[in-house]
Amino acid sequence: MNRPDKHAEIELNFFSRGKLTYLFWGERVTVEGGKLALFWAATPHQIVDFEGLDSYFVVTLPLPWVLNWDLPESFTTPILNGRLIQEVEALGPYDEHLFEHWHRDINQNSTAIHEMVLLEVRARLARLSRNLEQNKAAAAGASSAHTARSVGSRDYSKIESMARFIAQNYSDQICLSDIASAVGLHPDYAAYAFKKTFGVTLNNFVIQHRVQHAQRLLVISSKKILEIAFDSGFNSLSRFNTSFKLLCHCTPREYRNSHRLSSSS
Repeated sequence: MNRPDKHAEIELNFFSRGKLTYLFWGERVTVEGGKLALFWAATPHQIVDFEGLDSYFVVTLPLPWVLNWDLPESFTTPILNGRLIQEVEALGPYDEHLFEHWHRDINQNSTAIHEMVLLEVRARLARLSRNLEQNKAAAAGASSAHTARSVGSRDYSKIESMARFIAQNYSDQICLSDIASAVGLHPDYAAYAFKKTFGVTLNNFVIQHRVQHAQRLLVISSKKILEIAFDSGFNSLSRFNTSFKLLCHCTPREYRNSHRLSSSS
């Protein structure tokens, strides 16, 4: 990877052997083989070194899905803080088996199987959070490999709270003043601080969540596109179409035709 990457999803990484080194916020963070690792990919990251890798699996999940899975705040907060989370003990054979099955199942044209994969991913994250909770001392060293930089450490909790508020309310008609009010900041400062920390405007962050929600509905449901637009939080079809095409480089209808699952199970 020649330059830092950044996207809106939670990224899960797994490889059974070797090492992989990322550059996060200018600091090197090494992921060990056999240990599940994840981070919020809105944090600029870049692979700068690797050694002895074999099979390398990557799973990406929309941030709002993860935040709405009722995982402990002690687990989600470090992720929103821009930290890389890594399993305390190597569970290589177990995780390799899971990722191989997910890779196989996600390529099947079945809504039911895709939903099962999501349930299994959710359960694996719940197990990871439990393992970290039971090994607080080890987890503190693993998850504090780097700390996200922000406009000020005392403000970062509020910026994190804005991201959480958006993830939980994007389908409603929220605006900048609603987001700022929810965390007790002036709208102008909230917009400045969020953009400086995450590199994306609050408005675009809301739109990203809405489009990700629409992508899922386009694939798994037979709802009309207008209905999906409103369900996702857009207040007009034209705005939905414009935002969707800007982020996905195709129309909602084209996306549905390319990704639509059959009703088979």
